[in-house]
Amino acid sequence: MNNMANMNQRGDASTIIITVIALVLLGTGVYFAYSNAQDKRKSSQPTSSATPAASSSAVSSSPSPATRTSFTTKYEKFSGSYPTSWSLQNSAIAADNTGVGPSDKLVFKSPAGTQLEILTGASQLGGGCQDCKVLLEQSITMLGRQAYVNFIDTDKSNLVKTIAITDIKNEFMGLVTGKNIADPTTTSKMRPIYIAITSAESNGQRVLSPKPLDQYKDSTDIKDIISIVESLKY
Repeated sequence: MNNMANMNQRGDASTIIITVIALVLLGTGVYFAYSNAQDKRKSSQPTSSATPAASSSAVSSSPSPATRTSFTTKYEKFSGSYPTSWSLQNSAIAADNTGVGPSDKLVFKSPAGTQLEILTGASQLGGGCQDCKVLLEQSITMLGRQAYVNFIDTDKSNLVKTIAITDIKNEFMGLVTGKNIADPTTTSKMRPIYIAITSAESNGQRVLSPKPLDQYKDSTDIKDIISIVESLKY
């Protein structure tokens, strides 16, 4: 009886050993099969000596296209975009026999009441400002060229009373060089683009409310306006 028990134990031990060996061989086979598959996959991919570009966590300062609406002008032929929270009236004005037009009149309005007006084909603009002083000049890019946002004190009050966007250094009117609307009196000369920023009504006219520089420099509406003019392109 003991001999039979010993034989059964030896048989069980042999069965266990054989099973372990089979599992080891199976595992080894699976490993080599997996390794070969990986090697083949790697060898089938193109090799490159270029160093992978480092990832960046920087967030673009440009507004998302999904939050903006596009527009195009008829006569000056530029396009751009504005925040969807703003409204836009985009009017094309045909030329008349007085020399006015053709022009595009764009009026952007913010929910807070700030207004940006862009008039292409502008004429009869002029005048000086003896007491005007630029309190801050910011460089921007619009229509493929350098331009400036000038925060201007017009009467030595040290308050911003005009914000002029221009591509002419130290210009107070808000004029930008035009490209596609010729002056009818001098066809070799292009009529300019006039840009005005206002925030209130005074005596039936739109004006910019006088404020300290920091209030306009840090204003969301002014930043939105700068984003609009920087979006302009031919």
